[in-house]
Amino acid sequence: MEARKIQQVSVSTFIVSLPRDWSVETGLKKGDIVYIKREDDGSLRIYPSKMAEEKPVKCIIKSDLCEGEGMLTRVLTGNYLLGHDTMEVEANKEIHPRHFEEIRNTVKQLTGLGVVEQTLKKVILQSFVDSTKFPIYGLISRLHVIVSSMQEATVRALLERRPELAQEALHMEVEADRIYWLIIRQLLTAMRKPELAKKIGIESPTHISGNRVIAVCLERIGDFVETMAYGVLQLLERGLTESRLLEEIREYNEVIKGISDKIFRAFFTKDMALANDVIETVEVSVKGEKRLTEKIAGNFAEMRKRGVSDPCLVCLNLSQIVGNLIQISTYYKTIAEVTINRILEEPTKICSFKSV
Repeated sequence: MEARKIQQVSVSTFIVSLPRDWSVETGLKKGDIVYIKREDDGSLRIYPSKMAEEKPVKCIIKSDLCEGEGMLTRVLTGNYLLGHDTMEVEANKEIHPRHFEEIRNTVKQLTGLGVVEQTLKKVILQSFVDSTKFPIYGLISRLHVIVSSMQEATVRALLERRPELAQEALHMEVEADRIYWLIIRQLLTAMRKPELAKKIGIESPTHISGNRVIAVCLERIGDFVETMAYGVLQLLERGLTESRLLEEIREYNEVIKGISDKIFRAFFTKDMALANDVIETVEVSVKGEKRLTEKIAGNFAEMRKRGVSDPCLVCLNLSQIVGNLIQISTYYKTIAEVTINRILEEPTKICSFKSV
């Protein structure tokens, strides 16, 4: 933070100089107009006229230059995240059929994005997302509920021999991705348009990076559960009947589920002790994963005697499921660390601040 001295130039007028570096970066020069906005907390925010009078921008994308597989999808997604509401995909002659397919798939994956005009040479996409309608912590909570439900459905599919539950988890992963991308768009919008930050629930600019870490962790957890679901489907195709090992996996999953519930209770209630308990529990659970993986490997010979179809692959799939669960717990540990950092921003009974 930089300190500036206020000067008085008349009976009722005070002035303060603007930082030179900031003025150069924003392109300000003598005679330009800046806008001043009074914030709820009593502070003032200064906007260069270019920012205050920001006009809608249409993003033009040359599909002919998107030669790599999936490149157009990533360009469209990136521009959506950056807050571009209008995107126009164009080609010199005709848009390639593969690019049309990428456009359709992208529209399905991103909330509020739709095709409003299409020809063989041009496709115009429009985002109808109203940022103020999607509070950031409501979205994070929804994403947590979805990935937790995915995990529950996947483990139940294994325990109850119900492949349709694993398939349902795979369907839920699509919705998890949609919410994840919307969260990232909201966070980037809050960075570019500070006046919108509080409207979507972001009280401090420092929270943007922490919220993004949490969103990424939840998205990665969804990916691990997706891998688990595919492994469960492979196991059920082979008619797995090893109930004793499955019961231990169920118990281990309950530990991870408890970690998940605790950390978001700690996050939303700002409970440092609970967040710390999550970190300790994760560290203990790592040891449990090693014991369970060794037990699965030790059952290979027994499975072979009982005539289990492809016991090697069964052991591998079971080990991967347990490994995915431990990876999930480590991401919850990261969320716990973000939670503790967030709590420490304000004075607490544990930690207070004193001027020196």
